[in-house]
Amino acid sequence: MSLSLRPSRAGLSEKTRTLRTSASPCVEGERRVPLRAPWRRKSAPHRRRDASRLLSNYNTLPGIRKTKAPWPWPPEYATIADRLAPLGLQTLSQEGVATHIHAHLDVFVNGKHVPVPALIGINPGANYLTELHTHDTRGVIHIESPKPNDELTLGQFVAEWGVFLNPRCIGAYCNGLKWYVDGKQQTGNPADLVLKSHQEIAIVVGKPPKKIPASYKFAGGE
Repeated sequence: MSLSLRPSRAGLSEKTRTLRTSASPCVEGERRVPLRAPWRRKSAPHRRRDASRLLSNYNTLPGIRKTKAPWPWPPEYATIADRLAPLGLQTLSQEGVATHIHAHLDVFVNGKHVPVPALIGINPGANYLTELHTHDTRGVIHIESPKPNDELTLGQFVAEWGVFLNPRCIGAYCNGLKWYVDGKQQTGNPADLVLKSHQEIAIVVGKPPKKIPASYKFAGGE
C-alpha cells in the first residue's frame, strides 16, 4: 500500500483534527483502501504485555466498550488516537514488510458467530493504518510492521478495535469465557497471546459452537 506525499501546513492541521473524528466506510473482499498524505505518530517506547497491566490499562483506555455484541461497527475511531500510544501502535503511511504475517480470529457468543469488522486499524479519513489491521470481515488479522520479528498481541488488536477483553470476559459477556489456538483450549489471559503466522484463534463465551475451528483457509499470499 503506497501513498503519495502531499505535505502542507493546512493539510497537517486537517489531519490532526480528523485523526480523532473520522469514520470510515466498510470494504468488501481484499480491496485496499487508498490513503493519502501520510504522517506518523511516535510509537510507545515499549509494549505492555503482562496480564496485570493489560487488565489495568488496556481495558481502561478511552473507547473500550464492555457492551454486548455487535461491537463497534465500523471500528471505534473517535478516541482511537488516545489508545494507539498506550497500545504501542504507530500510525503508518503504508503496510510494514519487515514483519508480515496473518492470523485469524473467530468470536462465538452463545453458539453464534460474531463478525470481526473491516478496517480495524485503518482510518482512511485520517490517512493512516497501524501494524495491526483488518481489510474485510473474514476475521483475518494483518500483522504488518516495519520492525523485523515484531511481536504483537491479541490484546493490542482487540483494544484497538475498542472491545473489553480479559481472562473472564469479552465485551459484556462473562459467562465462562474459553479460548483456543488451533483448536486447543488455552489457559491464562487471551490478551497476552502473541500473534503468530496462520494461527486460528477462537474466543467462546456461553454455549459453544458445534465445532471449535482448528484451522483457517487463508487466501493466497496471506
